[in-house]
Amino acid sequence: MSALPISQLPEINVTDPNALLVIVTSGTTYKIPFSDLMATVFSNVTESYLPILSSDTTYVSSQIFQTPIGNVRVKGLSPTDLGAEELFGVHAGVTDSYLTISSSGDVDAPLATTIQNTNSGTTASTDIVAIGDTGNFDSGYIDMGVNSSTYSGYSGYTALGGPSDAYLFSTSNDLYIGNASPNKKLVLFNGGFNTNENSILYVHEDRSITINTDYVDPLNPSALRIVNANNTSTSMIHSDSNINDFAEIISVNLNTGNTASADIVAQNSLGESNPDEGFIDMGINSPNYGTTANIGGAGDAYLYSTGNDLYLGNASSGKKLVLFNGGSDTSTYSKFYIHEDSSITINTPYVDFNNPAAIRLVNANGSTSMLHADGDIDNFSEIASVNQSQGNFASADITATNDLGNRDSSQGYVDMGINSTTYTPTDNVGGPNDAYVYGTGRNFYVGNGSVSSDSDVYIFTNGKGDDSIEIAIKADGTIGIHNINPSYPMDISGTTRIQDGNFMVTSGQTNLGVVIEAQDNGDAILSGLTIGDVYRTGDFLKIVH
Repeated sequence: MSALPISQLPEINVTDPNALLVIVTSGTTYKIPFSDLMATVFSNVTESYLPILSSDTTYVSSQIFQTPIGNVRVKGLSPTDLGAEELFGVHAGVTDSYLTISSSGDVDAPLATTIQNTNSGTTASTDIVAIGDTGNFDSGYIDMGVNSSTYSGYSGYTALGGPSDAYLFSTSNDLYIGNASPNKKLVLFNGGFNTNENSILYVHEDRSITINTDYVDPLNPSALRIVNANNTSTSMIHSDSNINDFAEIISVNLNTGNTASADIVAQNSLGESNPDEGFIDMGINSPNYGTTANIGGAGDAYLYSTGNDLYLGNASSGKKLVLFNGGSDTSTYSKFYIHEDSSITINTPYVDFNNPAAIRLVNANGSTSMLHADGDIDNFSEIASVNQSQGNFASADITATNDLGNRDSSQGYVDMGINSTTYTPTDNVGGPNDAYVYGTGRNFYVGNGSVSSDSDVYIFTNGKGDDSIEIAIKADGTIGIHNINPSYPMDISGTTRIQDGNFMVTSGQTNLGVVIEAQDNGDAILSGLTIGDVYRTGDFLKIVH
């Protein structure tokens, strides 16, 4: 009998009781009914389990089960209770192994275990899902997958990404993503496989996070360090919110030490190389702060700069810059207003637009002091009112007004001022470059209110020294004209002239008149007069020597 190739052997109907298996060996021919062979060889194989050889001639049941519809399971008959019967399932049951499926290889190229959904429908995706012991496809799982090329999501559900988008998400409790290797980083990249160029976010072992750089300053590592990678955007951090309450970016320092503070700092290139220069700092000290070299005390807040000029302002047209203190109700606690027209008001937002004051001050606390200025300088200390205009109506004035008057009503004020160098006299006081003090109240008092015995009043011209004093009003009531040390109620040095009028002395006393006393050069002064004579009647004028 000649042997035939397997491809030429007739097909055996295993259900035919007359089917024979013919085996020829060493010249001997064996004819075995195929049914007897199957009963012997597969006597230990359970229905629907794939058989495996347990010896050269005997098959036994394997752990691989094939369902009537062609699905395959390993080590289990029942499908998992997940709402859909798996095509291939591994049912380890109670086991000492923590591996259910493992693959390995040896190839100088990516070695992958792949899963692909070739359906391009609008709800199709390819996913790898891990489910917890109490989880199902509604909750308690983590999913990594990729959408189909036409994905748009299920009707009534928010789509997870768009067409061909990949994702990793969880429906369990917290989701942890990390790198457990010591002294290594967790890195997120985007834009290409070259991680040297496309790495974006780094989480370092010391818990610092850097964006667009992996550099951490070892001396002062930032909790978050951001580098503008494209150098085209002016926005380093942008925060959006939609809440009917304040939206804030918070810097919190929980340390209560005596040097602790919480700060937000903006720094220029100079400050990068020198930490004591080139920055602006807004912060608040700890409740136990006690470092005298820095700003403020315990619990104090501050805003300061170590750059050049510091500008604080409001760039909005038609609005004010307002400083407040004492509470957050700005309608009650606003103190200082800078208006768009450059006028400043204190304790009031009111500006008289007909005549807006450069500074308007309202006494809000009932104090008698409206403005107080202290100085400590070995020179004059002044409060100056300067008008740079050279116009013919210009003057610089300091004015005090009572409840009755104002400058426009021409009553109820006192004015000290000086006219411009081109001032044209009209119905106002003085001429070009003239100074003045006058009032429009009732009486006008000028004096020295001190009770000291040497509290005098002096009126001077043509200079500021003693030689320029023209009138001296002494504390003892004497008045000197051209005489700073008068000895009489009216003591005049120099020639006195009365023109177009009379010199009158009236009194209820007798023997009161005018006495001319010759002192130095008395003879010359009294030439033509007889000493001791009384001129006119009533002892009015008496010449003595």
